[in-house]
Amino acid sequence: MTYETIYFVYDGECPICQMGADLYELRQSVGELLTVDARTQLEHSVLREVNQAGLDLDAGMVIKYRGQL
Repeated sequence: MTYETIYFVYDGECPICQMGADLYELRQSVGELLTVDARTQLEHSVLREVNQAGLDLDAGMVIKYRGQL
């Protein structure tokens, strides 16, 4: 299968655009990135870990990497 080159052109001062670019770079360097919506995926095992750790999602987001929150 051949792939076409895709260019993602964005405004570096736009926080949403920057987040998209950062996410792309993260996927390129680390590998698969799965998302968990804490409002709809209430039974997800990672969300249970976040809650057990007492982390406040109203204050920010949580990344789980290499087994650590």
